[in-house]
Amino acid sequence: YYEEEITCIKFDTWIKDNPKFSNIGLIKCDTQGSDFAVISGMKEFLSQAKDLYIIIEYEPHMLKMGHTYEELDSLFISLGFKQIGKISNDKVWKK
Repeated sequence: YYEEEITCIKFDTWIKDNPKFSNIGLIKCDTQGSDFAVISGMKEFLSQAKDLYIIIEYEPHMLKMGHTYEELDSLFISLGFKQIGKISNDKVWKK
C-alpha cells in the first residue's frame, strides 16, 4: 500500500448538490475498514431512503479503524434497516 492525500466530502453533502442521482436502489460499500465512517456520512440520506439495499463488507480493517461490527449493525438498525442476508463476509441490509 501507499498513502495519498485526498479531499473527501460526506455523501449527504454530495447528494444535495447532485439530486439527479438520489434515486438509488443499491449501494455496495467496501472501503477497507472505513465503512462505519462512510455510512455515518450518509445518515441523512439513509434515514429518508425507501426501498434501498446495502451490501457492506465486514472485515478486520474496521476493527483497526476503531469500530466494531456491533456498532455498524446498531447504526443500520437506528436508520431503519434490517439485515436480510449474508454473502461471504458481506451483510445485506434493506430498508
